[in-house]
Amino acid sequence: MPGFIAFVVSYFEDKISETKIFETFVNTHLDLYQKPLPFYKCEDYIKEEINLDDVKFVIWYYLELSSKSGISSPNNRLVQISALIFMEIFELEYEYAPENEALIKFYTPPAIFETYYDARDFLHKIIFENYLLYPDTGLTIAEKQVSLFDDTLNEDHSNYQLAQVLVNEHTTEYLYNCRTKLLALSAQEWGAELLGADHKFYTDLKEMSKRVIGYFQVIKRTKEHFILKHIGTEKIFQLTRIMLDALDDDTQLNSIHRLGIVKWRGDWWFSGMYFPLSKDSIIENENLENILSVFNLSENLSNYQDHYKLLKKSFLKYTGHEVVFITKVELQKFIDKFISYHNKNLPEVLSDVDNNVDTTNSNSNFFNQLNIPFEENEILTIRISETHGVEIVLGVEHAFPLAHNQYGKQDQMARSFKEVFFGGGSSADFTKYCIETCKDKYDFMDESWNLFIGDLDFSLRFFKSTIYHPKATGFTRPAFIYGS
Repeated sequence: MPGFIAFVVSYFEDKISETKIFETFVNTHLDLYQKPLPFYKCEDYIKEEINLDDVKFVIWYYLELSSKSGISSPNNRLVQISALIFMEIFELEYEYAPENEALIKFYTPPAIFETYYDARDFLHKIIFENYLLYPDTGLTIAEKQVSLFDDTLNEDHSNYQLAQVLVNEHTTEYLYNCRTKLLALSAQEWGAELLGADHKFYTDLKEMSKRVIGYFQVIKRTKEHFILKHIGTEKIFQLTRIMLDALDDDTQLNSIHRLGIVKWRGDWWFSGMYFPLSKDSIIENENLENILSVFNLSENLSNYQDHYKLLKKSFLKYTGHEVVFITKVELQKFIDKFISYHNKNLPEVLSDVDNNVDTTNSNSNFFNQLNIPFEENEILTIRISETHGVEIVLGVEHAFPLAHNQYGKQDQMARSFKEVFFGGGSSADFTKYCIETCKDKYDFMDESWNLFIGDLDFSLRFFKSTIYHPKATGFTRPAFIYGS
């Protein structure tokens, strides 16, 4: 309860001190949806002042993140009554409450970022120490840090330095991978929006890359840069020499190192843990996660989606449906026949799609890494989308009351749809398709469902924040990355 009260009061203090944390969320929501908040009517809403609907949303958001008992309605009785109580107090104090100078100093962004490291520290503060995001990303990383220390430290703490290195590495990785429940934004996007579009570094922050991690070979040095080759993909990176004194020795040419790097203002910068490796210790096929960190750079994702278009077109022609339902035991046979059909009919598929689609490696085995650890008689729902590629989802077949679905059961439809909507096993695109196709056949929709579906994109960003945005999954590894 004290945490809940402190959180709601933090919204009030944010408004009084004009630190614009909540206002940044509202502005971004306005840009996306042309209204200040989801779920509420926001009548007589004044963005710069305290609002009853703000307080309702803040309460629902905190309770939703804290709940261990399931999803709560944005209009439930606790939210409504609590908001009225808080609002009555806030209105009494609004004209007299002093600005918090310490808070203003803490949240005021710098006028300039001298290096990438200054920008990174700003993002760290925003994503992990910001009151609005702390119950989400801040608490998540704090719990993980404690867990890492507990798992790593020995009894006499003699390996404390190693534990701290591991904690720092995980924190850095999470900083660049996390997506907040609020609008599924990255740390870079939050930082840019808090700066505001008029700030000198707004675009630089927004365009800061994801973190690439893996094994790199030093192939050249210049006065200001190291030229590195990523072992897993052979992609070349130009890395600034700042903070990498260890590579200055002439003997380091052609050496191999494990690095994390981030692109900032045109240069790649060292970010996170570093250690050298001997060539003998490098395995032929680098860890898939490290390879995907290159595939997931924004300039490469569009190439993935070109391949997904081809797959989807073949899938529709082969099955006659956008979604199919099969048992696990049938999966490999289905995949083999589908890929054979896809490869055989690729010219016909290409004639029906954008002529600019890159067909490099289109004839490869798209499922060569697929390993589904399900029971053989369990039902898999399979769909291919142009944004997320192949999706194979377990236990949601009852959410699709379709004529060709022989496995769906009416009495399990509501539970199955709840898993589609709130679960982490299916993408936002998959969920939207389910709703668009089947909503009129559902008999369990109530006011709460209508609120979530009425603000569908916000809801999907919230409940599927980590998978809302497309990314390379490993099901496909086309050749357009290699040697580029």
